[in-house]
Amino acid sequence: MARQWVTDELWNEIASLLPAEPPKPKGGRPRVPDRNCLVGIAFVLRTGCAWNDLPAELGCGDGSTCWRRLRQWTEGGNCRGPRHRDQYAAVVSGGPGS
Repeated sequence: MARQWVTDELWNEIASLLPAEPPKPKGGRPRVPDRNCLVGIAFVLRTGCAWNDLPAELGCGDGSTCWRRLRQWTEGGNCRGPRHRDQYAAVVSGGPGS
């Protein structure tokens, strides 16, 4: 998949709005990076595919991971307000430069 689903410019705007990775006192599996999850979210929003049909080549984990991360960001208040609506529109439309 040669297409860049989340440009560096768009990621730089969005990354500062996301919460820090929660600590893992008991260790566990490494967390899928937020940018990778955003790629999966953008893919689903732009193509209309089902969450569980995300291609492994995207490197975003499985659909459940991306869906849960989107839910966490939304419920945590990280996806509200006019600035967030503009960024959401950029993700859906392909963002600047894509």
